[in-house]
Amino acid sequence: MNETVLVTGGTGFIGSHVIEHLLTNGYRVILLKRSFSKTWRIEEFKDKITCYNIDEIELDKIFRKESITAIIHLATYYKKHHTQEDIDPMIRSNILFPVELLENARKFDVKIFINTGTFFEYAYDTLPIHENSYEKPFNFYAITKLAFENILKSYTKKEDIKSITLKIFSPYGPRDNEEKIVPLLINHTIKDKEIKLSHGLQKLDFIYVK
Repeated sequence: MNETVLVTGGTGFIGSHVIEHLLTNGYRVILLKRSFSKTWRIEEFKDKITCYNIDEIELDKIFRKESITAIIHLATYYKKHHTQEDIDPMIRSNILFPVELLENARKFDVKIFINTGTFFEYAYDTLPIHENSYEKPFNFYAITKLAFENILKSYTKKEDIKSITLKIFSPYGPRDNEEKIVPLLINHTIKDKEIKLSHGLQKLDFIYVK
């Protein structure tokens, strides 16, 4: 039987490529999503994966039913500048939900947990930012991501779970959101439309999604 990987956030831009890559390499994929998630990014291989709506089933029932080898956690609640209404769903999505995943990983002997963070966790005092930059969260979103990463580290020390957190730097590629800078530039060029830009003083490290 092929190894089974549980993926969260698989209907998103990066997640859709992760699922496609896993399927290409012979893994069985379990996708956790919400019942109202938009699935257009994974339509071409949706029938090759097993989907569970997390707002309709308890997590432990999924772990009890499926023999999961690893978890790839991509789901997140992102707002660059949050409002008071964002605080509760951001904490639930970015801290409480992955902690529940971790608890089930511990309970059902899942040995691998791949987490995703953000370069917003790093200080902007010294440029360029790199993985050894010190932590100084840019916004509340980064604070929640960093909080869970510290929880994950504690589980790694106490439980027999191998983990890593990948800090994502400006990914781009097919199936990206159209309002992001790379697809925005491409679409405006194709349509011969003017696009208003800043003076171009920002420096970003764009990473192709593959």
